[in-house]
Amino acid sequence: RDGRARDDSTGASAGANVVAPGSILRTISAQGHRLTMGMPDTVPVYFTNSTAFEVAQDARVEVPLRYPTDTTSILMSGYLAGGEAIAGKAAAVDITVGAGRVVMFGFRPQYRGQSWGTFKLVYNAILTSGERSAAAPIP
Repeated sequence: RDGRARDDSTGASAGANVVAPGSILRTISAQGHRLTMGMPDTVPVYFTNSTAFEVAQDARVEVPLRYPTDTTSILMSGYLAGGEAIAGKAAAVDITVGAGRVVMFGFRPQYRGQSWGTFKLVYNAILTSGERSAAAPIP
């Protein structure tokens, strides 16, 4: 609502829509971030009716997962058209809002109970829900 992160999967800035029905896409994890604790450097995500976020330069916005900038390395399995629209964009964001946090996933980390590789992101979000962001203001 305040413009810190917006859906950019339509590719309006790149001039193309992203088409990746049920494909597995590569994301790069920010090592040391609370949401990616215990996860590898590269995290495959299931992309169906998913999105990417254009993130404003703001100290209150953290990007735990990002799509690679090299469009040839985004697709791991399946079909991808318009990958340049999500290249380098955030696949997940962790935003400080007031005294709390909002975690947004641009993909379904729990898709049909089958995406075991990304369940940990949901668990980490729940387990660290009481933590304040390093960027959060101290009252």
